[in-house]
Amino acid sequence: MRKKLWKRVLAIALTAAMTLSLAACGGDKDGEDGKSGSGSSKRGAAKAALAKENVYRLDPLTIPNLIKENLAACGGDKDGEDGKSGSGSSKRGAAKAALAKENVYRLDPLTIPNLIKENDGNIYVMDLMQTDTDVYAIIQNSKYDEVTYQDTTTEYYLFDMKKDTKTVTNTKLTLPEAAGEETQGYSYEYISYSNFFLSKDGGLYALKMHNRDAEVNGEYISERNNFLCHWNTDGTFVEEAELAELRADQENWIYVNNIAPAQDGTINMVVNTSDKQMLYVYGVDGQLKSSREMPEELQQAFNYADSSFKLPDGRLRLLYREESNWEKLHMGDVNFATGQIENVSDIPEAISRTWDYNFMGCGENVDLIYSTNTGLNSYKVGDTEVKTMMNFINSDLYINNFSRMVELTPDSFLAFYSEDWESGLKAGIFTYVKPEDIVDKTVIVLATASGFDYTTKKRVVDFNKNNSDYRIVMKDYNQYATNEDWTAGVTKLNNDIIAGNMPDILYNTDYNSLPVDNYIAKGLLADIGKFIAEDPELSQVEFMQNAFDAYSVDGVLYQVVPSFQVVTMMAKKSLVGNLPAWNMKEMQNVVNSMESEAKAFNNMTRANFMDTVMRFCGNQFVDPKTGKCNFNSGDFISMLEYAKTLPEEINYDEDYWQNYDWQKEQCQYRENRTLLSYFYMSNFANLAREINGTFGEPVSFIGFPTESGKGSYLMCDGTYMISSKSKCPEGAWKYVRYYLTDEYQKEVWNMPVNRKMFMEKSKDALERPYWIDENGEKQYYDKTMNINGEEIIINPLSQQQLDEVVNFMTSVSNRYFMDTNVSNIITEEMGAYFSGQKTAQDVADVIQRRVQVYVEENR
Repeated sequence: MRKKLWKRVLAIALTAAMTLSLAACGGDKDGEDGKSGSGSSKRGAAKAALAKENVYRLDPLTIPNLIKENLAACGGDKDGEDGKSGSGSSKRGAAKAALAKENVYRLDPLTIPNLIKENDGNIYVMDLMQTDTDVYAIIQNSKYDEVTYQDTTTEYYLFDMKKDTKTVTNTKLTLPEAAGEETQGYSYEYISYSNFFLSKDGGLYALKMHNRDAEVNGEYISERNNFLCHWNTDGTFVEEAELAELRADQENWIYVNNIAPAQDGTINMVVNTSDKQMLYVYGVDGQLKSSREMPEELQQAFNYADSSFKLPDGRLRLLYREESNWEKLHMGDVNFATGQIENVSDIPEAISRTWDYNFMGCGENVDLIYSTNTGLNSYKVGDTEVKTMMNFINSDLYINNFSRMVELTPDSFLAFYSEDWESGLKAGIFTYVKPEDIVDKTVIVLATASGFDYTTKKRVVDFNKNNSDYRIVMKDYNQYATNEDWTAGVTKLNNDIIAGNMPDILYNTDYNSLPVDNYIAKGLLADIGKFIAEDPELSQVEFMQNAFDAYSVDGVLYQVVPSFQVVTMMAKKSLVGNLPAWNMKEMQNVVNSMESEAKAFNNMTRANFMDTVMRFCGNQFVDPKTGKCNFNSGDFISMLEYAKTLPEEINYDEDYWQNYDWQKEQCQYRENRTLLSYFYMSNFANLAREINGTFGEPVSFIGFPTESGKGSYLMCDGTYMISSKSKCPEGAWKYVRYYLTDEYQKEVWNMPVNRKMFMEKSKDALERPYWIDENGEKQYYDKTMNINGEEIIINPLSQQQLDEVVNFMTSVSNRYFMDTNVSNIITEEMGAYFSGQKTAQDVADVIQRRVQVYVEENR
């Protein structure tokens, strides 16, 4: 199981009472006859139900009453006079509101007294165990020296919660003193503890590994000794016993893979050695009971294990992958008595294909519990699908990591978790909340097909907590993607849209593009420009018009663009002059005028080049407005012809890793060996290094060579769209408008679309880099590059250079092109030209016909 290091443990205490309030949005009233209807009313009911699924709630441990959050109902549907449900959009509204009541749990934070203070070290939970009366956890705190960049000391704390009273104590474990041999010369000594467990005798045990490297009388020695340590459950140290069979030196290495206590009180240890894998059985006194080599099948399972956890009957549950196919994940129980792995089952692809999980253990009625970045899930052998236990967003919890958990009752569990990378480790009790205990509130569905990042989730949680009228429910269609079809999520989303279940808000990335142009052609997206014009605050803001133009069709802006970056090709002005744009022939003429072995691009293969062609020029070959294609043009054919001059592949092992010359690489542009640098203008901080460092003389943002003259493109990491079919567009706008406000714009990493903030941020390029000292004063320094063994100071941009950059960036309105299906067609057909089977014209004609059919079928 993956372990995370944390800076501190923080206790949360809340004192107010809270009740979630959720409702369907834009519901229709029932008919006078009271009969239930169809269509949008059913969809609304399903949408409302989502918000009430898998909800857990947070309570302070010391307060017996639930904390209540007042979230008023909004836009609910009225029943008919006879009490029967209505029809139309009323059912859709009810279903929509129900979305926010799914997978909700209440969280009781646990106060952890006398634990590690803030910034005292790196903290994480090593092990979590329970008996009938207690829950125990071992918390490791490694103190970090920021001067030497090393862990200086490591402490271990025993967390103990009494199940009946839920009182918590923390005790620092007493550690045995190291008995190191006196040495002369250098010496390295490291002691660590792992594999904590509770034995049948009620004691706490762990494996201690003592590593020591030293030079004694001119001779180098390396020792690895293992000990079985014993504590009482109050943290006091009892004794340790060296495991003589597990000694290692520089000739023979030994690694303890896993430890599991058996029902008879003995201890099973899976041990990897230099040439085999062994099973050792020890008593709690450290005396060896038996040993044998592990069967080959079991060795393979341990060698490719993702995670393991101990079962109450002494078996070890193992999750492991196939040696030849890492996409296949299996689960089985290790029977140490027989040396076999039993009850082996295949894990569904929904679990095995994603690496964003943390296996926790098994529950009362399920075989596997694991967490993802969206919540807690369970799986029972035999089921075809996994089930969601807890939904973080529905529960109003911003959590990015579940460290460990243990089930207390069928409706509650204790877990260690973190909310973000700064606030440290927390612990709490999560308790399930029934949907009927959650009051209705207007629900807005925010969907994506490419996954949500942590900042988006945090924003949704903040919105849901602070808005009294609306509640956002997140739906990630990426969950439907498979190893065979990574676009299955987009297909599922499109099928839902066709069925009338279009989400209120769509989140899209340029890297995983939705068919936005198709949505626009079908009238599915609302006019964002109209929302801005009618917004009292945002209508007064001057935005970067070129960024908005890039995401507009026929002058209508359909996407909220929070920030942007410009991508171009840079070259020396002394080589390309002041050309505003160029084509492939003109580019080749410049290359021919350079050094004898000069090239246009660095490390470019045929496939890389054609991929670059589509990113820069895709919108010129596929018109987003009309859907007309232009791949049989002279411009595209010239690009195919140039691609054929490039290598099919690059042997990086031979050409780079074995014979890599960093200084030669650094000088390629200064020495006119390479013409064009592929450059991302994502912020102003990196401009000086590229312009004044890499090139060292005036540059031209000439862009990719293409007849259209649009050789640079603008892109955005993520945009938001509002459905024109949404029953609550005003609520959707309340959410997405945040990304255009000053609060967000002043914090963006890329280029802000607020023009005033863009210009203010540009001034950073004029200033030398600095850091702030303890007095709040700026301390300036210089950034440098090593060119031909000489350290070169990178000067900030001059005002003239900055003006050129700003003028260029505000002129680019060509949007990044990404359509996997179009790219696949080009890849499939271009090989016939490269192999000499067809002419470039013939291949271009085939690509033209195929892409045109694809575009027309999907408009």
